[in-house]
Amino acid sequence: MERNLIIGGSIVAIVLLALYTSILVYWRITQNDPEMLYQEQLSRRAMSGKVMYTPRREGRRTHSYGNEDRTLFESYEKKVWGLAMRATKMETVLASYYGDRDGFDGKCAANGEIFDKYGLTIAHRTLKLGTLVVVSRGARAVLAMVTDRGPYVEGRDIDLSYVIARYLGVGIDPVELYVVREPEGDKKYHHSNPRCLRS
Repeated sequence: MERNLIIGGSIVAIVLLALYTSILVYWRITQNDPEMLYQEQLSRRAMSGKVMYTPRREGRRTHSYGNEDRTLFESYEKKVWGLAMRATKMETVLASYYGDRDGFDGKCAANGEIFDKYGLTIAHRTLKLGTLVVVSRGARAVLAMVTDRGPYVEGRDIDLSYVIARYLGVGIDPVELYVVREPEGDKKYHHSNPRCLRS
């Protein structure tokens, strides 16, 4: 009986150790992998009701910028700054934003997705589509993906989605742009919206 208890206890300890190791490995990968961190943010936004890249219902939107957005961005800032410190390239650029009252929200972006002004995305003229970047202003920083081309106004370097601009406090302002991961080629999503596909 005592021997069985010892064996059972050992098995439980081994299982718990394996579980702890798996969690630790996943945590370390997430900390260092920009793609996983980006997808994790999208998942958290979806679970909190901030669903992106989905069709609008009869053109009506249920989400608006608020405390939930600020809380989410703030909860990731330490990890995002960690990515910025390991960036392959950093420059100060002039940023503006789009998607708010300009007709771009809900239109096709260059990567074949529907542009969502509440998405964690930016437009850039030359960085490859799918490039992950950190955009910062002051103490605030956001991890975003290049999904579109622009801006097309002389003197401006990047266009932020509306939600990122609101969090960073950007109208037309300089920001720091950190390139944290570039894909081998322009990233066209396999789940591109059918109405954005070109023959």
